[in-house]
Amino acid sequence: MSGQKLSSLLDLPEVNPVLAEQKIGNSRAPAVPVLLSHSLLDDVIPFDQGRQLAKRWSTAGSSVYFDVTAGATHVGGYAAAIPQAFIFLERRFSSRTAVSNCWLYG
Repeated sequence: MSGQKLSSLLDLPEVNPVLAEQKIGNSRAPAVPVLLSHSLLDDVIPFDQGRQLAKRWSTAGSSVYFDVTAGATHVGGYAAAIPQAFIFLERRFSSRTAVSNCWLYG
């Protein structure tokens, strides 16, 4: 341990590329179909961040189904996404083609 504050470590040139690589959606697009669900009423992660992530992955060639919900709050958005998650998983486990709606936002 160096005793340095985290904020100081984050400024190190050798740390920045490692952190950037870890940022979801920054570099690697999924090679498997993805269900990405986001609530318009999310109080933790702004809706546009989810939409932009879906757009980046779609542009990179991933098969993305972006599910928009109106579940109140971040946790409510999760609850509202459960029905679509079951549909998505049922399709994947039955070897049916994944549905992509990239054309809506790409």
